[in-house]
Amino acid sequence: MAGIFDSLYTAYSGLQTSQYAVNVTSHNISNAENDGYTRQRAVLQAKLPMNTRPGDVGTGVEVLNTTRLHDEFVYKRYKDASTQQEFTTFEEKTLTEVSKYFPDIQNSGVAEYLKSYFDSWQAYANNPSDSTQAIVVAKDSQNLANIIKDTREYVSDLQDSLNEQVEPLVNEINRLAEEIANLNEQIFRHESNGVNKANDLRDERDKRETALSKLVNLTVSKNGVTTDMMTDTNVADLRDDEYTMLIGGYPLVDGATFHPLVMKADENSQAKSFNTVYFEYQDYTLVDISDKLTGGKLGAIMDLRGYDIDETGRPTKGKLQEYIDKLDTLASGFIQSMNNVYAGSATKSMTSNEINSTGNELLATLPQNFKTGSFDFVVYKNDGTEALRRTINVDIYTDTLDTIASKINAVIDDNKDGNASNDLSSYFSASFVAGQYGQFSISQTPTAAAAGYRFALSDSSTTPSNFAGATGLGRLFDGSDATNISLKDTFLADPSLIHPYANPTLGNNAIANAIVQLQYQEVGFINRDKSTTSKTIANFYTEIATLVATHTDTAIKNNDSAEAAYSAINEQYESVSKVSTDEELMNLIKFQAGYSASAKVVTTLDQMINTLLGIKQ
Repeated sequence: MAGIFDSLYTAYSGLQTSQYAVNVTSHNISNAENDGYTRQRAVLQAKLPMNTRPGDVGTGVEVLNTTRLHDEFVYKRYKDASTQQEFTTFEEKTLTEVSKYFPDIQNSGVAEYLKSYFDSWQAYANNPSDSTQAIVVAKDSQNLANIIKDTREYVSDLQDSLNEQVEPLVNEINRLAEEIANLNEQIFRHESNGVNKANDLRDERDKRETALSKLVNLTVSKNGVTTDMMTDTNVADLRDDEYTMLIGGYPLVDGATFHPLVMKADENSQAKSFNTVYFEYQDYTLVDISDKLTGGKLGAIMDLRGYDIDETGRPTKGKLQEYIDKLDTLASGFIQSMNNVYAGSATKSMTSNEINSTGNELLATLPQNFKTGSFDFVVYKNDGTEALRRTINVDIYTDTLDTIASKINAVIDDNKDGNASNDLSSYFSASFVAGQYGQFSISQTPTAAAAGYRFALSDSSTTPSNFAGATGLGRLFDGSDATNISLKDTFLADPSLIHPYANPTLGNNAIANAIVQLQYQEVGFINRDKSTTSKTIANFYTEIATLVATHTDTAIKNNDSAEAAYSAINEQYESVSKVSTDEELMNLIKFQAGYSASAKVVTTLDQMINTLLGIKQ
């Protein structure tokens, strides 16, 4: 049978386990406000009894282990919710800012300036002899150009700002991932005996996993879930024989091995220095994973800023890049359509924009928006009457800039009067100066200058060639897209040179009327991918503003849903793992009472031993 000293040892085990349980409780209370800390519980069990007659005698209690109350299934949902919440929060914030650059509901955006522009031309058409109207047209033209240019610049600056955030975020991902790899090594070593549990190390790793989940979408694979229903129904932790963290399908962390992400400016974007993110293998091979970075703050940045940089040095995908591309398309279509119409106003000479060409390439191969069709070269006398008209046919698959110049210079009896001295070739000549900054020009001959003859380029109404619009001959606006759109320098310096007429006669308002009518006509817009869209200018801009508004509204709704989901899952996660000081204080009282009771047993046994010793004396 068990002796008195066995009873003393049994009581001593009670003192030890109560002290251990108090230590665990104290640890929990100390970390109650430590985000990421998982509450722990001392798991106690009865020690093996002594087999005696008339029955087994207990030998006390022992600590089996210290378990953290962690549910991996809930934790995974918590990380996923954190990833989505960070993504939607950042998108909502950014797109809300973008929407401020399209304030058309407040009558201060591009749409309002576009209306003022056409209204000023309408006023000029109503009073073609009032030169002061030209000043208003110039002002409204430049205001419109400025608001388009400024809007694009605002979005582009925001895109650049997002791009600058990529590097520090990638560095943060690398730092956290490397720390996780180091923690894995410590966890593997600490738990290698199959008994120890590296609870605090696991918490530190989970903290970094949570932080990473807010930066980018990750997939973490660990080896097998182990439950402990006897300790707590919420315990579902993972064994760590294996650990893999994937980013975009590539192993960022593999056990105790860390594979860094590498950030480099894309070789196509030296001017803008758009950062591309690569995964680096151990042999230093790089794989572009920019399109695989989804979720979290970095995923939101890539979704907004864009990725997949092409030869132009700009992303081909991304919400902000889509807005920029559409603003460029709007400006380009606007410039070309206005210039194509304004080329119909009689003048003495015309010089194109700079064109990078040898003059021998087919028009279809040039980036300008030439079309197969025709335009009329119209010559006006000094009194404004038409002297002659020659139709120039344009076939973009057979014609070049040189052949168009040759068609203008061809000796043809335009008036069909047998007189070779009153045809187009007698009054005007065309030429193309080849080179990177080549120019197509049309100028008067001495005969035309002496007679005061002028000319205009009138595009066909049925089969337009857009030759004047594509080249910038007789242009009203300078520039090629939203980065450089501007009223022509000549007109900025002297607005009175803006004319409403087609032929130079007092009261003629043909060009002013034609420009006014453009607001109701569909214009051909060439998108960045070379596809074409036909819309009115106002409708095309409305499409851009609507796209921004739709994206913003969707981002707000998605964020509301993500916030609600995160709140619900966070509450569940905290109910499982977060320290409750009330519960811990109750445990403290319980373990204190157990310690006091065990101490009382020791005191009693001490008295019994003293009694035994007294009997011997």
